[in-house]
Amino acid sequence: MSNKTRKEKSSYKQSLRSPSSDAPQESKVSRSKNPKKSGTPQTYKGEGKLSSLILSGSPESPECNYNIPAAKLVEILQAHGFGKGTKDGGHRLFESVFTDLKSYEDYSILNPPQKTQEEEVHQTGPPFEEKIVNALFWVPKLSSGRSEKISSASKTKKTKKGGYKYLKVRLAPSNIKAAGIGAYAVDPIPKGARGVYKGIPLKEKYANMYYSWTVKTFDPDTGEADENDDPLYYVDATKLEVSNWTRYVNCGMRKKFNNFDSDQLYDKFFYVATKNIEKDEELFIDYGESYRVDNLEMTGKY
Repeated sequence: MSNKTRKEKSSYKQSLRSPSSDAPQESKVSRSKNPKKSGTPQTYKGEGKLSSLILSGSPESPECNYNIPAAKLVEILQAHGFGKGTKDGGHRLFESVFTDLKSYEDYSILNPPQKTQEEEVHQTGPPFEEKIVNALFWVPKLSSGRSEKISSASKTKKTKKGGYKYLKVRLAPSNIKAAGIGAYAVDPIPKGARGVYKGIPLKEKYANMYYSWTVKTFDPDTGEADENDDPLYYVDATKLEVSNWTRYVNCGMRKKFNNFDSDQLYDKFFYVATKNIEKDEELFIDYGESYRVDNLEMTGKY
């Protein structure tokens, strides 16, 4: 230790003493001045105002990644007021969020089949007379002319580059007799738009085949399905609370009426528009030859 340091330390000790104080008084003063002995916290003595000293910029975040289902993310954001007070319930804001998160999507996280003892129920009777829902689509890159036809809200830079978009779909009685509810475009749906088929993964013995798509084996790296393999399990959309608008898309009576096709990626299914679908067109998709023959009694040329 240098002489300067010793001198400063000696002066500090002397400043704690009073010529008239006795030993107990010295000890008492030292305890009040030295936090190491007394445990008394030292506090800020400056005069800076909090509002003028707070640093600007983004909040500090945890040094981690989150493994969270997109549905849970929506739930958390809404619980914290995201989109509250907006005219559309935050749909436009969520479009932007999902579009910005597109490059982080990971469909390889699988949903293993659940166990259930529920009996199969073929529900053709509508649970409602008619309603319109906001259906979430991934809309691919479009020309500016086509994007303007989707809706006035589609005239955005993100939509022209490709992005998530809520398009309105009407759920109402189908044009096919005895088919129950069908789905109709309210907003035009551009070719290539993709919407996910939502349901519960179930083993064959538990699945309701009227509302299920078959999950076939797939390449673990690319997620591409092997159409020649036996089914692994099924995605069942019988329950209304876990399904979406895709549940109500019926099978076209002829191939030419279909305007959607199915696409499996890992264990997820997507409905992909095969043409530009105009307002009020009913949405149809081919359920597959075996389903058409066994359940719809559609034989002959399709």
